[in-house]
Amino acid sequence: KELEIRNRLASRLMRGKVDMVITAESSRGTEAPRLNLDVMRDYKEQITNASRELDLPLPTDWYSVLVRMPDIYESTDTASSNVSEV
Repeated sequence: KELEIRNRLASRLMRGKVDMVITAESSRGTEAPRLNLDVMRDYKEQITNASRELDLPLPTDWYSVLVRMPDIYESTDTASSNVSEV
């Protein structure tokens, strides 16, 4: 499905770049997904280290960068099951 959407977008674009995020949500849960702060901290640390090593500027808007990263959201069902596994 992702490749199909990408091809459809590419066929309609003349120039430029488009960032697109598609999030699939289950309709089973009634609670909003939670931010996984541990994962966000890890991404921020990795980006900071890469910035230092590659002599690149740090992002000015950390939040917008971090919320686009994979696996930063967890459902409350996932959080509950992780606790029971421990």
